[in-house]
Amino acid sequence: MGLIYCTFAAGFGGWCGHDFRTWTNSLIVVLPPVVFAVALTLRTLGRGSTRIILALLVLAVVAGSLLGGMGLLLAWIASAVAGPWADPVVRAAVPAVVLGAIYGFGLYLQCKPTNRPG
Repeated sequence: MGLIYCTFAAGFGGWCGHDFRTWTNSLIVVLPPVVFAVALTLRTLGRGSTRIILALLVLAVVAGSLLGGMGLLLAWIASAVAGPWADPVVRAAVPAVVLGAIYGFGLYLQCKPTNRPG
């Protein structure tokens, strides 16, 4: 899920280019992880006390906000890098493809068998 969100944030930031720095675009990037974290928390809540439920909801909002902030930073970087290009499709595709390639290479290195003696 994180890879999909980061690719979305990079692509959306690239799509907007230099016009990314509006509050509506920032909310589009920040709100999905917050809503996802709160929805997961509400789904898993059992019969607990009100204090525990409120603490878990606050923790979900904080964690989702932190993830959204990281996505916002990634989208700002993508919009700054891809801003000079004229075509929005190219501006969106280049950051998303580069990020996907980096993640794919990381997964390849993680899953690659090691040749350790022993």
